[in-house]
Amino acid sequence: MKTLIKFLFYGLAFIAASLFLIYHLTNSYVDEQLSEMSPDEREQFEKELEESQRLSRCMTSKLGEARRAIKQNLKDPDSYKQTGYNFNKNTLELNYSATNSFGGRMSSTLRFVYEPDICGELVDTLEVK
Repeated sequence: MKTLIKFLFYGLAFIAASLFLIYHLTNSYVDEQLSEMSPDEREQFEKELEESQRLSRCMTSKLGEARRAIKQNLKDPDSYKQTGYNFNKNTLELNYSATNSFGGRMSSTLRFVYEPDICGELVDTLEVK
């Protein structure tokens, strides 16, 4: 048991050190790239970065909302298993499986449509055949 704990501790320490190194190398590279940009290029880069972060937050939120909505409509919510998902500009396709009333596992894909983009309001939910 002590050996396993040591192994896990050193493994986590290695991962933390690796992430720390990657973070600092990436920041140094980004800082170098930013310093070489003109003010207009830097402004455009920052706008694109903000938009990317906004969309990323929305995707995380919409995925959680979709999972909760699906589970609420299942007879056995504990049987829900997500098998995949895909985002486009204004849609989320979520693949999942769950057990039916007879205990058999069924697969389904739902498409959630948002307007004007993935950060917008849900306007339609479709079952993908």
